[in-house]
Amino acid sequence: GQLWGLVAAHHMTPRRLRCSLRTAAELVGEVASTRITAIENYAHAQVALMVRRLEQRLVEATSTEGDWRYALFRNPRTLLQPLEATGVVLFHDDELLTAGEVPSTPELHALLDWVRRQPGHEPLATSAIGTTQPELRSLTPTASGVLAVRLSASRPDYLIWLRKEQLLTVTWAGDPRKPMVGDNPLELSPRRSFAAWSEIVRGTARPWSTSELALARAIGVALVDISVQ
Repeated sequence: GQLWGLVAAHHMTPRRLRCSLRTAAELVGEVASTRITAIENYAHAQVALMVRRLEQRLVEATSTEGDWRYALFRNPRTLLQPLEATGVVLFHDDELLTAGEVPSTPELHALLDWVRRQPGHEPLATSAIGTTQPELRSLTPTASGVLAVRLSASRPDYLIWLRKEQLLTVTWAGDPRKPMVGDNPLELSPRRSFAAWSEIVRGTARPWSTSELALARAIGVALVDISVQ
């Protein structure tokens, strides 16, 4: 129900397209949309399967560990790999459990304070914590990306996945800061030079995908159920 992308074909002079060409273009769009929907449905099915497996492992491990939190972190790979995170943090009952690459304990508490202050969006996600909250810029090397789910309605308990900074080289067809040729906004006109121009983007992590957000949300719900039980 929302426009998230489009394919545009254009020409510098008026061109009248035959009905057959317009129909062909519409068909291509329908085929692409159908395929994308199938991919998204498959991703949602995989999320549900991963969560069921995690629940089963936690129930089995808790019976031997005695505490679901330690059972959860007994094999950190099961927490990190599905979301391609480089670190994970659990804040629960004023205790702190971590796995992977994470910032220092004071920095983690500062991160938790920031997460607590955010409005009720669930889950909370950012790929550039230093831009979102300049006071937390020191977290950038190990926690540029933050994905947090709340585990209790009455306590500030959170499970937070982290992604470290990933330097990104963006190559443009010309410097995007150079002025465009021509003043008429209705005309398409390139910059004078199409020489490749590269820019190094710092302070960001790989963005969290829609399926990863759904997986984090589902894991959070599962952990709430397990902790209550």
